[in-house]
Amino acid sequence: MSNLIAYQFKNSNIRIELKNNEPLFCLADVADALNIKNHRDLASKQLNPKGVEKIYTLTNGGKQELTFIDEANLYRVIFRSNKKEAVDFQNWVFEQVLPSIRKTGSYSLTLTTEQQYQIKEAVHANAAKTHRRFFAVYKSLYAKFNVPRYQDILAKDFDDAMLFLEASDKQPALPNLNQNGRWLVIVKNNTVTHVENINGYNCINADVFKKLRMQTKQQAEYLLELAKRMRVIDGECSNSRLDAPIEELHSKFII
Repeated sequence: MSNLIAYQFKNSNIRIELKNNEPLFCLADVADALNIKNHRDLASKQLNPKGVEKIYTLTNGGKQELTFIDEANLYRVIFRSNKKEAVDFQNWVFEQVLPSIRKTGSYSLTLTTEQQYQIKEAVHANAAKTHRRFFAVYKSLYAKFNVPRYQDILAKDFDDAMLFLEASDKQPALPNLNQNGRWLVIVKNNTVTHVENINGYNCINADVFKKLRMQTKQQAEYLLELAKRMRVIDGECSNSRLDAPIEELHSKFII
């Protein structure tokens, strides 16, 4: 599971990877926030290599190797910038982000605007593949992350949310059908939801079964009426019961 935390500082997207509960900051994001050019040269020439790590990170273009720096190197990058943004960024990191990470092990901010857009696109893709309504896909997402709306998903859960939407648009794997027999396959909303071997079971059309059940009931009532008429012999039933044909007493009987 990824320990990546993503959030925004003003108009810049900042990613932090937690390693042993210690934050590593994406150098490219920090450089963008502080308007620093050539961050690659910065990493190779001015930062402590012990605090620089290459980490494969999920991006819009797939997994890419990005450079992350530790807290000490973050100070070096901030102090290198003389722009006003550096002071604002420094105060924000030191007064909000780092204390929150030290206390909870994560920075509990919700999704960025870009991440919200990606969630919506993933929901639409899921609905198109599964032929489910958008509402149903959103409902399953809310239940998974225990939120009332997708905007409230925590930034640290973004990767898991995307994986959940990608995984849930796939049909369940079918069992091995390469064997003789009869199979019951249930399809709901164009998705196979159940497969079962029904060898040894009899199948009958539902309408035919209803007619058969009705006729069986009628035959049972017919036999019951015959049994009552037989009681005439023992004097337990009036002879007048025999005067009317049985089909007139029970017009629905099937004789």
